[in-house]
Amino acid sequence: MNVLLTKSFAATDIAYIRDRLDYDIILLEPEQYSESGVLNKIDTADVLLGGMLTSAILSRSGHIKFAQIPWTGVDNLDFSSLDKCGLTICNSHSNSGVVAEHAIALAFSLAKKIPYHDAQMRVGNWNRISSEGNEVSPFSSSIIGRNITFLGYGAISQSIHKLLSGFAPKVSAVTKSGIAREGLEGVVMYKDSDILEAVGNADLVFVCVPLTDSTVDLVDQAVLDSMPNHSLLVNVSRGVIVSEGALYNSLEKKTIAGAAIDTWYQNPRAGAKENFPSNIYKFQNLENLVMSPHRAGYIDSGFPHLDDAIDNLNRAKRGLPLVNIVSTTNNY
Repeated sequence: MNVLLTKSFAATDIAYIRDRLDYDIILLEPEQYSESGVLNKIDTADVLLGGMLTSAILSRSGHIKFAQIPWTGVDNLDFSSLDKCGLTICNSHSNSGVVAEHAIALAFSLAKKIPYHDAQMRVGNWNRISSEGNEVSPFSSSIIGRNITFLGYGAISQSIHKLLSGFAPKVSAVTKSGIAREGLEGVVMYKDSDILEAVGNADLVFVCVPLTDSTVDLVDQAVLDSMPNHSLLVNVSRGVIVSEGALYNSLEKKTIAGAAIDTWYQNPRAGAKENFPSNIYKFQNLENLVMSPHRAGYIDSGFPHLDDAIDNLNRAKRGLPLVNIVSTTNNY
């Protein structure tokens, strides 16, 4: 089985994939990672591995068994074209465990104000309780027994829930279907009134929904205003799911206690001396914000985002059902 790469992988990624593939699966690399480079080799391929799926590539994909996206997010795909050509698309959820770890680390860093106190101690300030008041309270929040609301309850949210189970939280979720799940106090749908109610008593909100047309600005000013002022927000999904202006406004006015964000509104620009996460708002000046540079999936002991992709390639060769097939109806 020939697998054509449609994105440039690091040499370490290629080695990781090759070491875990069945012996008779061959990786094909185009001369250049461009539409024309992929088209030059697509006729010899059985499977596509990577995210480049242009209209021209799709028009030549009739013989392709499936296309494997080696990560979770598929919001850059043209689902209308995919639906017409009928190509099966799969993505990867195998990094959900390490993303969940990172989400929890962000939550605890935020709740315990670790980044703030670390920065203050480096300039000699222990932030002791002062009779004149403290700019930032030295007291932290507890996670034990608190109300947690998940926006989205897929692989990442379920991993977070499992990892936090020892802290005995009361957990609810907001999902597209609103179908009840075992272990959840309640489940509601993405309706305005339902979301507002779901976050209304939340101590901690995790944003873990896929990016689709219906989830852009899902967390808007109304949602943030409905959260108690001691609430904490953690986003490990996509930046634009949380309204940029509403987030900044809520943090600046401290209508919520804080946020920890791994996904942002502005990606780094090549050659720029400064790369801040927003072109509009100075998030970097906020003390009730923990900032992470889209780092949740990075670990030093493997490439977990590739594991599902490798598994699917082996499954296809062995004639087994594929996993993580993307719905062109739901767009995820």
